[in-house]
Amino acid sequence: MDKSERIGELSAALAKAQGQIQGAVKDSDNPFFKSKYADLSSVWDACRAPLSENGLAVIQSPTVFDGMVSVETLLSHASGEWISDRVSATPAKGDVQAIGSTITYLRRYALSAIVGIAPEDDDGNAGSGKGKEPEKTPAKATKAESPEETTILATAKKEIDACKNSADLAALKAQKAPVWNKLAGKNLIDCRQHFTATEKRLAAKALSEPLSEPPRHPCPEGEERAGTMMSIAECLAEQCKQISTCPNWNKDLSA
Repeated sequence: MDKSERIGELSAALAKAQGQIQGAVKDSDNPFFKSKYADLSSVWDACRAPLSENGLAVIQSPTVFDGMVSVETLLSHASGEWISDRVSATPAKGDVQAIGSTITYLRRYALSAIVGIAPEDDDGNAGSGKGKEPEKTPAKATKAESPEETTILATAKKEIDACKNSADLAALKAQKAPVWNKLAGKNLIDCRQHFTATEKRLAAKALSEPLSEPPRHPCPEGEERAGTMMSIAECLAEQCKQISTCPNWNKDLSA
């Protein structure tokens, strides 16, 4: 903002004028947004008399350079003191109508700002190139959850939970995959997450369990152990014992 060396008298006069200024009447329709707003004429009607009675005047000068529209607004006082500022905007189109609409738009907001009027906001449609009301995209209908999917999901979870090991779980997946594929959206995600969690739980359980006891085998011949079972190590020990007690074991085998 530019200003004169002193603005004391201007400030005092503007304070008195602002005490008299009323809100701008919103008497214009915005067909694109179906709302009312205070146009440039209404803003001037709201402030012209209070400004004049207090020795204040407003001068607005529009310029167009390289496609950009600018409006300089000067608020001056009878004492010679003044303040000024510039606002700029680029129209969406370069035709005369768009430039004229942009000038009017900038003048209205610049005058409201420098004097202290707060009109209802609106959109500078002609200046911004908005030629029609934005079309509202209809909300997508949410697919209702079918009772069949609810039943499939509940049954799938029960069957998954009933698996005792990874082999059972893999067999269940191979058997039930065509049915589970009927699920969609969050139900399908829920089923997959439940299956994965169970798969990890069963795998961890298998790793934590102790190794099973080695298989046992029939005892070597002998009435005293007949009909019983023993481990491979026990079988070997028993066989060695029998060999060592054989009558010919200690004979000289070189003969």
